[in-house]
Amino acid sequence: MQLDHVTIRTGDLEATKLFLIGVFDLVEKERPKMIQHIPGFWLFDGNDPIIHVIKSFGNHLDHTSETI
Repeated sequence: MQLDHVTIRTGDLEATKLFLIGVFDLVEKERPKMIQHIPGFWLFDGNDPIIHVIKSFGNHLDHTSETI
């Protein structure tokens, strides 16, 4: 299996980060300044951004898009 440039929405950023780093051996790096106001982080494999994680608000399944 290969992950390449996926976005995951979660209610628990820290637990999700620890899980993904532990399972996929990725590294968190700085996101572009224009999106840093959105709670979340990017995980990289070397110089490649592999997984984007953003905060999901609410406790139900929501299919709407995030707005930048």
